Amino acid sequence: MSNTSAAKTPEPASHSGPLDWRILVKWLHKDGVISADEAKRIHTRCAQAESVQHPMVRLASVSVRRLSDDRALDIEQLTQWLAQRVGLDYLRIDPLKVDVGKVADSMSAAYAERHKILPVQLTSTHIVIATVEPFITDWVSEVERQAKRS
Repeated sequence: MSNTSAAKTPEPASHSGPLDWRILVKWLHKDGVISADEAKRIHTRCAQAESVQHPMVRLASVSVRRLSDDRALDIEQLTQWLAQRVGLDYLRIDPLKVDVGKVADSMSAAYAERHKILPVQLTSTHIVIATVEPFITDWVSEVERQAKRS
């Protein structure tokens, strides 16, 4: 996602708990990614019914229009924006390049699914975990203890 002169510098996100599409729309507008009219359109569209989709997937499915060029943001662009906003590194996960055997040793599939996390890289001192919920971190200390890595 490219920056434009109209885009504002994001403030660090202050949030706790699971992501919600409403807060994401608010941040997108505050960061200058979408217009006030676009925020209203998305709110109207998403408020019509509850959804079990992850909020990022839901936003991508309603074709969020970028202020700078009126193009729809796909899930990849939305994820890159969110990673930057919350101060996390963005990593595009290629399932074919994940060493499943190595990372599977760090936690069970049931644990990963329950916490919505995925171990994607393991070194002798670190474990890299991808998450769909950047504000839920209660699993971190347990993973570090179990994996014997930070």
